[in-house]
Amino acid sequence: MRIALNAHLMPAGQTYRSAGVAQYIAQLMSRLPALGPRHEWVFFTPPGAVGEHSCPSHLPTRSAPMRILWEQVLEAPIARRRRIDVVHNPVNVKPLFLARPNVVTLHDLAFLKFPETFPRSKALYLRSAVGKSVRDADRVITPSESTREDAVVHLGARRERVVVIPMGVDERFRPATDAVRPLPEPFILSVGTLEPRKNLPLLLRAFAQLREGGYPHRLVLIGAKGWMYQEVFGLIQRLALTEPVSMPGYVADLVPWYNYADLFVYPSVYEGFGLPPLEAMACGTPVVTSSAGSLREVVDDAGVLVSGNDENELAAAMRRVLDDPTLAAALRARGEERARSFSWEATARATLAVYEELGR
Repeated sequence: MRIALNAHLMPAGQTYRSAGVAQYIAQLMSRLPALGPRHEWVFFTPPGAVGEHSCPSHLPTRSAPMRILWEQVLEAPIARRRRIDVVHNPVNVKPLFLARPNVVTLHDLAFLKFPETFPRSKALYLRSAVGKSVRDADRVITPSESTREDAVVHLGARRERVVVIPMGVDERFRPATDAVRPLPEPFILSVGTLEPRKNLPLLLRAFAQLREGGYPHRLVLIGAKGWMYQEVFGLIQRLALTEPVSMPGYVADLVPWYNYADLFVYPSVYEGFGLPPLEAMACGTPVVTSSAGSLREVVDDAGVLVSGNDENELAAAMRRVLDDPTLAAALRARGEERARSFSWEATARATLAVYEELGR
């Protein structure tokens, strides 16, 4: 069986294009051929990509308009010409006229539920393309039950066609006493692309309360600039947090940061899965997160859950963990145990099973 994966959103350097869905694509690319050696694999990739299974485009698909053009105009005829049996589009949208058995991964419905957190053009494109993709696909993969329910209720997906396959946590995320401490002082960590959905203004206001209460911690916000992030920088100035807030941008090796953080905080307003809290738990870091979207489903009782809309509640939760070593130790233990139930190997195996079901 010939199986194609649209990998045009594979990791792209030190930008937000290397986070989230890019890691999902990279993990599938690295694991599927070994799990399914009897199949022929084709990875549709941007220009310049190399690898045994890579099929690079001649269009500059790192550009969003060029990628959309390739997906909607060229992907289907290329798949026909290469006699592909099953095509997987792993980021929300499939080609309009892709007739052969196809799979689409729907990561979340933030563009529909929180359109104000997207640039207008991006939200309009997703609203017009994602619903039809999900309704037309032979199988829809979602990373959580929460996103599956959203797909059925809000997009009209056929429940029997939607398969929940959670994401995993890479083996490198673990307690690592040999990691070099990245900062000398104690710090609170948050990881995620700088964009409105991550709810960083709420975290900054809660952190300001902690500083006023005498806590010595820095706040480290790791993540590349995404979109509509200007409010974050403006609020740091207004709250006089320029000195205690560090923003190193995109960081390739997060293991030392997770391991040495006293607390990981993730107040996102909505997530289809939520990789950073899972990675933090795998490293034994106590987690405070909102319960929005799938986060309650992923974190369960291994973290402290908050509403994500009350800075006083968030500040109280942060103080509670920082002030109680017994609670922090319990969260570390529960987090490590919870993280062990997620693996990229399981994600890839379950994804391969979807392909093979369609290719029968």
